[in-house]
Amino acid sequence: MAANDGPVAIRALAYAARLVREARQLPRYGITVGEFALQYDELLARVGEVVHDVRARSPLRERIDALGVTVYERVGAARFVDPHTIETERGPRLRADKLIICTGGVNRRLAVPGFELTRTHSDVWALTAVPASMLVVGAGSTGVQIASMFHAFGTRVELFERGPQILPSEDEELVAAVAGELRSSGVVVHERFGAIESSERPRRGCE
Repeated sequence: MAANDGPVAIRALAYAARLVREARQLPRYGITVGEFALQYDELLARVGEVVHDVRARSPLRERIDALGVTVYERVGAARFVDPHTIETERGPRLRADKLIICTGGVNRRLAVPGFELTRTHSDVWALTAVPASMLVVGAGSTGVQIASMFHAFGTRVELFERGPQILPSEDEELVAAVAGELRSSGVVVHERFGAIESSERPRRGCE
């Protein structure tokens, strides 16, 4: 379910963004409130609470436990001692006829000069404050979510999609509606922008 760095965490951020957008609509309905400000560090702390709660209540874990599967957690790095034995840093040494490695996924690094200057969606958790501006390259579901959320948080966002439309796997009418809403809200959407040739650190005085 990718609780740590995936749908659970991202949707918690998305919920906060939705609350911000709704709060800005209150005056239209005659509701007067004082100025509000986003405390990003506190938001991340709340995201951490949500992730922890989801992990603790996962029905998948209940199913695994009911089947009698033994789960070793926080064992640290593991290594093969021989073809049928693994040893862990803080856990047991285990032996089996068959060993299956399921390490999960990682973000793919692009073969683009200067890629080390860029960030992935996983780096959202390392931010200490909402950035003033952001370029989001790749307008699949994750890219669109990131662009929409940080725009709601007050970031100036430009969204880039190499192909002819954002959300390339979605229905054309839906894509048109989402793209139109993003543009009307102030997100700059670029489509058919071509290949990325390089990423460079901006000159002093430039964003």
